[in-house]
Amino acid sequence: WFRVVQLVQSGAGDDELLTTAWNKIGDYYAERKKWAKAVQYYQQARATTKLVECYYSLDDFEGMEELIETLAEGDPLLLNMGEKFSSVGMSDQAVLSYLRGGEVKLAIETCVLLNQWDRAVELAEEHNYPAIEGLLSKYATHLLSKGKTVQAINLYRKANRHTDTAKLLIQLAKESKSKGAEPDFIKKIYVLAALEMDAYRNESFNMEMGAGTTTKGGMTTVDQTQQTLSNLMAHDSATSSDKELELGWKGAEAYHLFMLAQRQLYDAQMDPDGAGFDTAMRTAM
Repeated sequence: WFRVVQLVQSGAGDDELLTTAWNKIGDYYAERKKWAKAVQYYQQARATTKLVECYYSLDDFEGMEELIETLAEGDPLLLNMGEKFSSVGMSDQAVLSYLRGGEVKLAIETCVLLNQWDRAVELAEEHNYPAIEGLLSKYATHLLSKGKTVQAINLYRKANRHTDTAKLLIQLAKESKSKGAEPDFIKKIYVLAALEMDAYRNESFNMEMGAGTTTKGGMTTVDQTQQTLSNLMAHDSATSSDKELELGWKGAEAYHLFMLAQRQLYDAQMDPDGAGFDTAMRTAM
């Protein structure tokens, strides 16, 4: 085959024969595990599949990464490359390969496997992946197991999971109390939890009302009232099982009054007549 190349280059034969010769020479070196030599000839033959195997054997992942964009979308070789990148923990390259190969599910599974949870959730939202709820829960559990409560709260907020956000905020408020945090800080956390529950109620209410306006022939006042009541009852049944969800405004109010009573107490102590003690007592009660 080396001689064939010489003959073709001197004018005998055509490009197809030359490509075949380069392929065969690449095979010759690959069989002897001389991968770097094989790469040179496979590149000339544009034998991408064999190139990928050589790059993988050489641990030349940069060379393999350069091939991703050269392949047509949907090429089966992209899935093979995604698997190889995943096997060495190169999540970004694996995801790019899978996405170009048309396999969103494999891209998301790779992110989960390599603990790239934020990327997995991002991909699931971007491509309307049906199992996003399960992914969110797994990622949140992962964050909580690492003690990253605030990151889990932000995750749920981005996903508009208002009730889950409120639960974690209330949990954070209780943990802050046990750690002796400032009352003003705890009050703010309760306010955030309450706002999340308000957003949940408004979203549920607006969704139902929005759905009602699209019905054929319009809706009567009775129909709208019936639907509103039905929606409110559905909301009550969804939240009544978890009483903690209603602690938001109550917790904020409690800490507000607690701080107010303290301020009134100290003001009364500074007053020569002590006239403010009754006010502080009423607030405390």
